[in-house]
Amino acid sequence: IMTWLDGESLGSRIVRDPALAAIRPQLADQCGRILARIHSIDLKASGLDQILATTTTAEFVEDTWARYRVLETPQPMIDFTARWLLKNLPDAPRTTLVHNDFRNGNLMIDITGIIGVSDWEIAHIGDPMRDLGWLCTNSWRFGQSRLPVGGFGDYDSLIAGYESGSGKRIERKHLGFWEVFGSFWWAIGCLSMA
Repeated sequence: IMTWLDGESLGSRIVRDPALAAIRPQLADQCGRILARIHSIDLKASGLDQILATTTTAEFVEDTWARYRVLETPQPMIDFTARWLLKNLPDAPRTTLVHNDFRNGNLMIDITGIIGVSDWEIAHIGDPMRDLGWLCTNSWRFGQSRLPVGGFGDYDSLIAGYESGSGKRIERKHLGFWEVFGSFWWAIGCLSMA
């Protein structure tokens, strides 16, 4: 069921808009709780297991690296990072629905907080930590490096919200892997767009 939401996707304005100053400190916790809900969706009951691709972490790294190699524009740090990612794959994670682009620009926000999440076209079934790591990727901090969660919050708040909402523990190392992957994925995406 789709419902009209009266909010807007604010991208970088989330970290600067004075109208959001009161809610900003609560956004990382809200993101954690929202992601916990997304990741708890029953794939079989919803039928998503029949329409979404399942991607293992190793496949995601390999496929992304392959997209880069086709560009024939050597970037030593991308190759180094791909090798690092493949050597540091997280242990057999659980698989859930993954939004795959959960970040500032796809959050609908008003003065009460997050009211919606848009842009689901690259969702898949995979490691749920992908969503948390992507939100923490440096590109989405918009100059607010001291606040690693989207430039508006800290790791502890994001993790507390997620753990509270999901009942699942987050290992910082696992989250860190996906944060590194986020920069890797975005670097290749930017090269592709260029």
